[in-house]
Amino acid sequence: HFFTCPRSQPMPRGDRSEHTEGPIEPERTKADIRAEPYNMPAGFEWSDLDVTQEEERKELYTLLANNYVEDDDCLFRFDYSQNFLEWALTP
Repeated sequence: HFFTCPRSQPMPRGDRSEHTEGPIEPERTKADIRAEPYNMPAGFEWSDLDVTQEEERKELYTLLANNYVEDDDCLFRFDYSQNFLEWALTP
């Protein structure tokens, strides 16, 4: 089957051979990552957490599930499992 993708979707156009596959950004080493955190607005602070610790992973899951991963119309909410968060956020 052949499906067309609406123009509103961020899909490459044209011949597939024109588009290379691979990561969007090159892999980074720890040395490539900024050592100092960005400044936070007044009243906020950075917090380190260890997603390998169940209690801290649960806290992150609750924060994301209740606040940050919903579309603008509140019709769709991602529900990443705690195991997925640990897998995605650890080397």
